[in-house]
Amino acid sequence: MSGYSLSPAFASIDFGSGYFEYKAFFSTHSVRCAEIIYLRRTLRNLALVLAHATLDAVSRTLKQVLDVLGLKARVIKWIRQKSNRQDGLPPGEKRGLS
Repeated sequence: MSGYSLSPAFASIDFGSGYFEYKAFFSTHSVRCAEIIYLRRTLRNLALVLAHATLDAVSRTLKQVLDVLGLKARVIKWIRQKSNRQDGLPPGEKRGLS
């Protein structure tokens, strides 16, 4: 992307949420953001929030364990291969916007 520049009409490009290597490579700076959701204090909402927090904690812990064991990259590759096959795409072919 060397040599490309933004038109004066564009001050920034939104790369979306989440961390990916290409964002660090192509960006010049970052802006922290958050989605805030206000919920009524009900038992149902409390259960949903606790379930979400638990799933997030389990996911983070599993990622750390796989990283320590040196299996994280292999598991990610396996999940992506499975995901592509379920989409009807040949193994290794990326999904894209059409």
